[in-house]
Amino acid sequence: MNSSRRRGSIELSVNFLVVIIISIILLGFGIQLMAKFMKGADVMRKNVGEQEQDMLKGILSTGSRVALIPSISDAERGGYANFDLGISNELGEQKSFVVKMEIDQRTPSTIKILYIPGPYVIKNNAQHFVPITLKVPKETAHGTYLFYLYVCNFTDAVGDCYRDCPDCRYGLMQKPQINVK
Repeated sequence: MNSSRRRGSIELSVNFLVVIIISIILLGFGIQLMAKFMKGADVMRKNVGEQEQDMLKGILSTGSRVALIPSISDAERGGYANFDLGISNELGEQKSFVVKMEIDQRTPSTIKILYIPGPYVIKNNAQHFVPITLKVPKETAHGTYLFYLYVCNFTDAVGDCYRDCPDCRYGLMQKPQINVK
């Protein structure tokens, strides 16, 4: 009887160790899988920081209707470039504005543009700030990439304000640029 108890306790201990080892392995795979998901997820900023808002307010207070900071950004392949857009409504009443950003067709690329195009309802003499993130895939070639950024008065727009209603464009076109290293 004594040897069967020992054998049973040894089997129980070995089974317990096997279960612990399998659990640790599964936990490691789970953590690795979550890390891949987090690394591969597109990151879109929700807000413009306070310091950037203060800088944009300073630019907009000089009479500019649309401002972008920075206008040139460096980015690593596999990384991100962040821009902040400020819009000041100077049209005499509350209006809706939309943002359109596209890459210069002379330098096509797989860079993803992440932002919320709007519409943004802005009261008269008020300002709104839009964060824009550019995701640079690892396969992107080194070089300089130029983008065109338009803001349109969506309230008075006819069709696609970027193509059909150039008079609906608001402020000056911005030309953000990224240098991929």
